[in-house]
Parts: sequence; structure tokens; C-alpha cells
Amino acid sequence: WAAKFFEKSLEVSPKGKNAFKYLKNRGLTQESIKKFRLGYALDNWHALENFLNNKNYKNTETQKAGLIVTKDNGQAFDRFRNRIMFPICDISGRVVAFTGRVMPGSDDKMGKYVNSPETPLYNKSSIIYGLDKAKIAMRKQDKCIITEGNLDVIMAHQAKTENTIACSGTALT
Repeated sequence: WAAKFFEKSLEVSPKGKNAFKYLKNRGLTQESIKKFRLGYALDNWHALENFLNNKNYKNTETQKAGLIVTKDNGQAFDRFRNRIMFPICDISGRVVAFTGRVMPGSDDKMGKYVNSPETPLYNKSSIIYGLDKAKIAMRKQDKCIITEGNLDVIMAHQAKTENTIACSGTALT
């Protein structure tokens, strides 16, 4: 549900449309944006939390999934805000985590990228970005290309080099 929420926010929200323009200016096609299910996390402390609560998810569940942060006083808020969202999928293509890139021009003090924490579904040492989409090409070619970042993978796939994956930081250390 979170991935669907981010995808829809990219499509319909004013800042999401700006994020879409940024992605297009980086050279991504609409087909690639859809294939990799890119999205946008609204610039709001409770947008995803409220959406998931309306889908009958409790904050304890969404916190365990790494989507919501809960302070010691019990106050919850969205982990990802005002960010371009890159879903991270397991080998079967199920979304298990996210990388959020801060919108260009933002003065967000949390860093350029915010990643999902390790959860029962996501272990960054065992999930490689783009593997779900690259596995068939890797088998056919008996090789793969490892890049550093998510956009590198998407651009390579867009250029028909579909045996490309990303190490996602420390995943291969």
C-alpha cells in the first residue's frame, strides 16, 4: 500500500509533479518510472501514516515495516517526507523497503538519501536493488553489471542493459 500511495502522490500532487519533472529531466522515461514504481513521499509528517491507518494498519505494524517512526513519547510520524521514492523489491518483485531521495533544492537536514531500516522483511545484506528485474537477463547472459545507485540501474535497464543491479551502499560488504 505504501508503494501505491507514493506512486499516486508522484502522479497527482503538485510537488509530486515536480518530482516527476526532475526524473524526466534526469533522462528517465515514463515507462521506466512505472516499471520501477517510482513515487513521491508528500511533504507532510502524517500523510502515509493516515493513509495506512485508513487501510486498518496500526502504527505498531507500520513502524515494524520501517514506514513510520515513533518517538519515546508515543508520537508517530512518516519516515519519508518530500522525497522521490525508490521501492526496493525482493527477488519475487514484492516491495520490502524504500530509498527516499530528497527533492533537489530542498534544505532537508536528514541527508540526500534516507533508507528503510532493517525489518523482518528487509535485510540490506540480502536484497539487491533491481535483482527482481535483472534476474532473467542475468541468467541469459550469465553475467551482471553492478552499479552504485538506483538511478544507474534504471537508466541501464532503460538502455536495454537489463542485467544491471545496484549494490545499494553497504549491501555487499
